[in-house]
Amino acid sequence: MAKKPDRVFFAYPAQPIDIRATIESAAADASTRATSIDVRTWPAASVVGAHIADKVRNEISTSRYLVADVTVKNPNVYYEIGFAIGQGIPILPVVNRSHADAQRRLQSEGYFDNIKFEPYDNTEQLSSILRNFHGTPLLDVYSRDINVSQPLYILDTQIKTDFRNQIVSAVKDAKVFFRTFDPVETPRFSTVKVISEATSSVAAVLPLLAPHLEDAEKHNLRASFVAGLMHGLSRPVLLVQNFDGPIPLDFREDVQTHADLNELALAVDSFATDSVKRLQSNRAAKGRENRTPVQNLWMGASAAENEFRVLSQYFLQTSEYIRTIKGDGKIVTGRKGSGKTAIFFMARDHFRATRGNIVVDLKPESHELIELRELLTEFSTAGVVSHTFAGFWYVLLLIEVALKFSDELRLRGVRNHKAFIAAEEIQAELDKFGIPAKADFTSRLKLFVQRITAAIQYELQKGGNVSLEKLTNFVFGNEQRSLRQVVAKHVGDGRIITVLFDNLDKGWPATGVDPADVMFVRSLIDSLNRLQRDLSADDVDFRFSIFIRNDIYELMLENTSDRGKDAAIPIDWSDREKLRAVIQRRIAVSAESSGDSASWDGYFSAKVGGQDALDYVIDHCLMRPRFLIDIVERSISFAINRLHSSVSSNDIEDAVRQHSYSLVDDFGFEIRDATGLAHEILDAFIGCSRELSEQEVLDRVTPFSEKAISRERIVELLIWYGFLGIKLGRRERYVYDFNYSLRRMEAEIRNGGAVVYVVNPAFYVGLAN
Repeated sequence: MAKKPDRVFFAYPAQPIDIRATIESAAADASTRATSIDVRTWPAASVVGAHIADKVRNEISTSRYLVADVTVKNPNVYYEIGFAIGQGIPILPVVNRSHADAQRRLQSEGYFDNIKFEPYDNTEQLSSILRNFHGTPLLDVYSRDINVSQPLYILDTQIKTDFRNQIVSAVKDAKVFFRTFDPVETPRFSTVKVISEATSSVAAVLPLLAPHLEDAEKHNLRASFVAGLMHGLSRPVLLVQNFDGPIPLDFREDVQTHADLNELALAVDSFATDSVKRLQSNRAAKGRENRTPVQNLWMGASAAENEFRVLSQYFLQTSEYIRTIKGDGKIVTGRKGSGKTAIFFMARDHFRATRGNIVVDLKPESHELIELRELLTEFSTAGVVSHTFAGFWYVLLLIEVALKFSDELRLRGVRNHKAFIAAEEIQAELDKFGIPAKADFTSRLKLFVQRITAAIQYELQKGGNVSLEKLTNFVFGNEQRSLRQVVAKHVGDGRIITVLFDNLDKGWPATGVDPADVMFVRSLIDSLNRLQRDLSADDVDFRFSIFIRNDIYELMLENTSDRGKDAAIPIDWSDREKLRAVIQRRIAVSAESSGDSASWDGYFSAKVGGQDALDYVIDHCLMRPRFLIDIVERSISFAINRLHSSVSSNDIEDAVRQHSYSLVDDFGFEIRDATGLAHEILDAFIGCSRELSEQEVLDRVTPFSEKAISRERIVELLIWYGFLGIKLGRRERYVYDFNYSLRRMEAEIRNGGAVVYVVNPAFYVGLAN
């Protein structure tokens, strides 16, 4: 008796019709010519009398592998891809090459960075692909054990709306630690990375966005994929939306609609709390047996937010970290991905380790002050605006200190009556402000902004002038002095109050930084300095550190007369040995848990094109730890997917090339967010030579120049962000080789005669291919 052919499920959208016709023809042809497979297309699956979503999932679960056409974006198809991966079924993404920009879109989104997708033109080619596919379940090689430290996964949004903020606040209120995919920090959505994140999570919270919102289409596609993956893993998912609209068929009945934010908060709180209870029964990941050393190698998360509870295992105690905890500087600056947030978390833990210290760690999730800033700038002079911001920050920060201190006193108050009385006294002062202690800093920040905005608008509607005196009363009132005094009264000798402020530039306007934004940062620093002086007068040891991108900080300095007023700690990664230590430390920690080799040479090829392999990677990482870790992770993914026993030189080269494509696609947004320059600026250099004369550079940027930003300023920005360097003799030098001193670099340019610019190799690989 002949063996029954293995079922193959083909997921594809109903439109466009030409793709559908080709798929159905190829499926029939492959099933006829390869008797070992029976390719089932969606129309071929009987759904009469059956729940459609359940039927689709059952078809996938009983298939040898899943084929998915990803030529066009379709949430149902991406859900089914995720579900198949979660079920441990191999996937075969295919794309119709005849559709314009389809492959380019896939490369830019990142879903299939390390998973080969097959292009086809016609029925014959697609039929051949179907007949010759032999895939490996991705779950077997990329799954991870449950992350017991941060067990919940949240799919974050590009724009931090009230809907999104309520979800995050509710999870924080539930005291559940979580990890996120944040498109602001990581524009590319890698399937390999998401498999690791999903399998190490006990549950996921996935908001769906209304179609009219920015980035909604991309976000909802990500949500569809993660929902399928989690359902395939049989892990709980909370799919929530705050609008009435179409929902993909495959998970329509799993979506909750909560237009009321309080109702949403209750649903999220309940779900997050329940997720912690699942830890005991979901400790081990599926498919962990018989792994190779490369498959066991784990670099950790490149974003500190997603590993802050285990970061201490492999955190490199740099001089910048030591200076931060010693209080040598009040401002910590560094490029995006340079490790500012890692120092933030480790400094927080350091200060917390001393009993009695009061540590206020602030990471606002959105730029709630934009509304207030815009309102104030409509009718006030710059001096009034600056004064109001400084007063705003002063009161808000004092309240946060008091709240943290009150919480600490209440814990001690269970056994210490004096501590209980002190907590009650502080709470009585806090009650005068009407700021609820419940919820997180972002929520209190928003409430405070709304209150001040409403007060100002009320004065304007009455036809009155919003004078400096009135603004001062709106912000300060008479309560702030008594609150500060009661805090100072109970702090006692030996205690240190430390304020750490990160994410200040999160959600920065995409039009670039303007003088009002600079003033916004300057006023925060001024208010912290004032609070420090006032508390010092009350014999209180008050310290603070602000963590901010150095491009934002430099723009602030350009608009500040007293440049040397505040000591800054710049995060410098120009030392290649320090970057090597980052990777070696993570390999050693991974090896400790798996019993494998504890050195780079135990997993990776020693050379790439005659050059030391790790040096080759460092050459292409812009001297940023996050990019370095990303490239190494990509190299490992290529090796695993190709069934290599170690990471070969080809794996590393392909990882560098793929990372370069990502930089070309995404890095322009980092430049845009601070400067307002069009994010497509890097496209002007596609196909260029590595070495360029000054005139060649100016000619390429000319289409992007305008009255507000000249060609010369654009070139200066490209140098500042490390895209362009200069050639001095045989050496290439970039801004990080000059400790990010653009003035020092410009002096070299002036003294060197005719300048020769070079495109950073991190970008050039993607521009030249």
